[in-house]
Amino acid sequence: MTLHHAITILLLYISWTMNMVRVGTLVLFVHDAADIFIEMAKIVRYAEWKSALNVLFVVFIIVWTATRLIYYPFWIIRSVWFDAPEMIQSSYQWTNIWQRPVVPRILMVMLSSLLILHIFWTYVILKVACRSMKGGELDDVREESDYEETTCRAKEE
Repeated sequence: MTLHHAITILLLYISWTMNMVRVGTLVLFVHDAADIFIEMAKIVRYAEWKSALNVLFVVFIIVWTATRLIYYPFWIIRSVWFDAPEMIQSSYQWTNIWQRPVVPRILMVMLSSLLILHIFWTYVILKVACRSMKGGELDDVREESDYEETTCRAKEE
């Protein structure tokens, strides 16, 4: 998770200093769109509203997939790959690693790294969804130990 935040902050900084504000803004949009639904799902989970939790989780998966696995690679990364070189300079080529400026290549590596993280997290999210459909409880994998500790303590008292 820390790697994700570091890459995103660096991406925002580079996109704004390179006058690629649209890329930075879209990266922010993509990363915040699904967060609304996961945070709402966490709230209703703690309130123990099971049906609302299931609905919010489905909406979260749809928004996550649409923004991070469709919009992000096919619009944002594609735009940086095909449209940005022309904006940088007419003779700019991604394949010539010695050509200046180097920063757009760094931007592309970071965008691609985020995509790899998105794919991994989608796998984890779908794993949680499958476990839930098989009759398990819908749990946040990252918070599992905290939730179990507080639940166990409450039962002991």
